[in-house]
Amino acid sequence: MAFEGIWVPVITPFENQRLAFYRYGELFQWWEQFDLSGYVLMGSTGELPHLTESERFQLVYYVMDQPLTDKPMMVGCAENSLVAATNFLTYCKDAGIAAALVLPPHYYKTQMKPASIIQYYHQLADQTGLPIFIYHFPAVSGISLDIETILAIAEHPGIVGIKDSSGNVAFQQELALRAPGHFQVFTGSASTLAASLAGGAKGAIVAAANYAPEVCVAIFQAVQQKNWKRAYQLQQRLLIINRLTTSRYGIGGLKYALTLRGQFGGEPRFPLQVPDESSKMNIEKALKGLNAKGEQ
Repeated sequence: MAFEGIWVPVITPFENQRLAFYRYGELFQWWEQFDLSGYVLMGSTGELPHLTESERFQLVYYVMDQPLTDKPMMVGCAENSLVAATNFLTYCKDAGIAAALVLPPHYYKTQMKPASIIQYYHQLADQTGLPIFIYHFPAVSGISLDIETILAIAEHPGIVGIKDSSGNVAFQQELALRAPGHFQVFTGSASTLAASLAGGAKGAIVAAANYAPEVCVAIFQAVQQKNWKRAYQLQQRLLIINRLTTSRYGIGGLKYALTLRGQFGGEPRFPLQVPDESSKMNIEKALKGLNAKGEQ
């Protein structure tokens, strides 16, 4: 399959700190109105580290057993051993998951030399048969992969792409230029969406697609059409709200923005925080008027 376009790293819905599986139906019903390319379960936006092992398996089973979408589904994986990752991703493949978004092993980060990381990804692809995206997120993993290491990982035909959340557009451009044809570059930052796509990225997995899917899709389409003015205008409108719902207020802020769109956001799992009233006002102000037409 072709990996491109805007993918939603879907939130994980909680009520009273418990998984609220039934909320997925209404969320996907809303997202399916837009020209999205796919979905990612249990990424950083989906609070992967806050889910128990049992919950991760249950979540995959529930979502893949429901008629929520006919679009491809990717799953996040942040295991620190090849055995654990293989066990989980083999289950995911059998359930119908299309690809995996995999952080490098990072608990023993001082021992994770390039050769070990390359071997880890190659063996994971061999043992699971599942197409794999490298999840490059140094702020979370503490591991910053250089371009040569990524290109060495990408030599394996089962490693089909990278989600780069470093925010380094020049880094993404060089990867897009030098990577083999089967390997696609995705950005993980909505703040650089237009620039990343213009620089050669084929798609994006961005948190803002949860609450502003039409805007993210419109930016992608504008770049495809080389309508740089429209892409720039839409990108500018996305900057403040994206900052508020990522680096400033985090998952709690993002879920509140989704609630403001009339969808279920809910609360994050503690110790992540719900925005206070002042923070909510800032999010409301930033979200006002945000739309795909770019009108004031």
